[in-house]
Amino acid sequence: MQTKLQTTQEMLQGQVERLWNSTEEYRSFLRTSSRLYKYGFKDQALIHAQRPDATAVAEFDTWSKENLMNRFIRRGSKGIALLTEDKGRAKLRYVFDYTDTGARDERLKEPFFWKITDKNEQAVISSLGVKAASAMDAVLEKASQAVREYSDNYMSDLLGSVQDTFLEDLDEYNRHLSPRFSGSKRKRKRGYRLGTQLWSEKRRYGKGQ
Repeated sequence: MQTKLQTTQEMLQGQVERLWNSTEEYRSFLRTSSRLYKYGFKDQALIHAQRPDATAVAEFDTWSKENLMNRFIRRGSKGIALLTEDKGRAKLRYVFDYTDTGARDERLKEPFFWKITDKNEQAVISSLGVKAASAMDAVLEKASQAVREYSDNYMSDLLGSVQDTFLEDLDEYNRHLSPRFSGSKRKRKRGYRLGTQLWSEKRRYGKGQ
């Protein structure tokens, strides 16, 4: 019988494949991951696969600490399985969404869900260290800078696995151009970095493994 660990590993593989092949799934993932920005890609992918509507997640102990959240997990709530490692061995850990919890003291304030507002937009732009008219433009510019900084590292991985892709029929020069310059400027900035990460994960967990 398949173990929960094996099921979760296959779930991650399947999720990476869906993100790679489906624009709608990709957009849905971006909506989920925007609320879970402190988690890494693999955690975000597994959370999206199990609870795409998740708003804020944490482990049982984090929710329970009196001097931190002081909340309880509702009976019957199902944990979200995530993959981790212990001494080089894969294992599972579980997190719970905010909606799975209740306050031990109703006088306690609700958790704060950060978002960009008119009041903090300029502070957000300044913290990113770029010149922009809006927070969205600032994020896109910062992402573009990251692409330029890291693209060579990603590109060496990407070009090492061109078999059965549209890049296979291109010469070396155009292989370098295609991932950088296909699509609109805004889509390139928004999608290139995650796209190359998906490529890397697809190779590890998908057909390229």
